[in-house]
Amino acid sequence: HAKTLGYTPHSKTSPTATITLTANVANLHAGTCTVEEGYSFLSDQIDGKSYNFVVLEDTTVTKSNTSQYVFKDLAINEGQIVTNQFGYVEASNPKSIFTLPDKNIDTTTIKVVVQPNLSNTTTSTYSKVNDVLNVNNTSDVYFLQENRDGNFEIYFGNDSVGRKLNDGATITVSYLVTNGIASNKANNFVQKTSLTDSNGDATSLVILPVSAAAGGSDKETVDSIKFSAPN
Repeated sequence: HAKTLGYTPHSKTSPTATITLTANVANLHAGTCTVEEGYSFLSDQIDGKSYNFVVLEDTTVTKSNTSQYVFKDLAINEGQIVTNQFGYVEASNPKSIFTLPDKNIDTTTIKVVVQPNLSNTTTSTYSKVNDVLNVNNTSDVYFLQENRDGNFEIYFGNDSVGRKLNDGATITVSYLVTNGIASNKANNFVQKTSLTDSNGDATSLVILPVSAAAGGSDKETVDSIKFSAPN
């Protein structure tokens, strides 16, 4: 079991493809067009299966005196974005550990947002700890580990290493659930929904493939963990 070794195994990794997306409108008005996080595309088939690809960050382009918004070299990743929300009750969860229910998570895509309590709507984005030497008692950070069932868990600081959660905090965790290596080489994408620009004008979309999906990998095996983990 990797946790007892102080080692977090590598998760599945989502492959990334690149496209150039051109959104055409029927006028030359100045405006902006945004492809939002989660905007989806469907690939051509690999062994009889098409794969879902998504944009991981809101991406906005502007235009003036032209009828085209051009999203050049737009990165898209295979998988589905899943969001889970947890309420923190210190009495029943003193170690502030939250189990992520999905097995095929790409942990590099995890985003953690904390709302201190129901009456305080200010949220903070927390970063994953990579080196505890860079963490103090006010750092907005989370830790990642794998449990005995093979699920990933996040947990939070104790006001010594990392900021402690407020009792009653709400934690929102989103991440990509991916097929990993199986969706490498996916290409020739079509959008799943339409796009409208800031003027409310409908667009017609043209998608040109730049690079096929690559970089997808499977979760680390037990043998690999034994090799990689510190002795």
